Amino acid sequence: MTGATVTRIRTMARFLDAVNFPGNSNPLGTPDPTAEFKRQIYVIDRKAAENREIVEFELAGAIDMAGVRAPKRQCT
Repeated sequence: MTGATVTRIRTMARFLDAVNFPGNSNPLGTPDPTAEFKRQIYVIDRKAAENREIVEFELAGAIDMAGVRAPKRQCT
């Protein structure tokens, strides 16, 4: 999975759909599926740990990868 892209989407609890709460009712506010913070995009850099129950990956920013060439510059 090294090199795969991961997108983190964050929002506030008051904007979640009602199906995420007991009784299918959001007690915190009105659902709004379009309300979200700026999306954060990461690339899986390496596998940090693994056991029978979990696998832990280390993420890097999309342009924070060693050896990646930006226009006319090398990132190290």
